[in-house]
Order: sequence, then C-alpha cells, then structure tokens
Amino acid sequence: MCFTSDLEQRSLCVKQIRSELDESNTSLLRRIQELEDAGMVQRQRDDVDGRRTIVRLTSEGKAAMARFFTMISDESAR
Repeated sequence: MCFTSDLEQRSLCVKQIRSELDESNTSLLRRIQELEDAGMVQRQRDDVDGRRTIVRLTSEGKAAMARFFTMISDESAR
C-alpha cells in the first residue's frame, strides 16, 4: 500500500491501512513500528489534521520494494 501511494504521490494514513488490511489497531501499529525500526517507513503527523498519522516509505523502503519487484519479474521470466 505504501509503495502504491508513493507511486501515486498521495498520502496514506494509519486508518486507511487498518481498514484495507482489516487488522486490529494494536497489531497494525506493531507492524508499522517494526518497519520503522528497520528503516523502511516513517510516520509523521498530518500537517492539515494533527489527529492523523501519515505513513511513508523511506528511500530504503522504496529500494527494497524495487528489489522485490525485480526479483519477482526475474522469477516469472524463467
């Protein structure tokens, strides 16, 4: 989801991710924290609506996704 929203140049908030994945808030926040600790995503408060938290891929996260899709493409070409 973060990769798609980055490609579409739109923001993605925690609430949107939670509704899309149908996961509990606690589980989702734990997953996001793990990704943040790994340097893949960053969280920040929405400047327009301080109640919302925006989740974005970091440059390292984008590179990891690019490697993943390259690997998938290479595998399917075989």
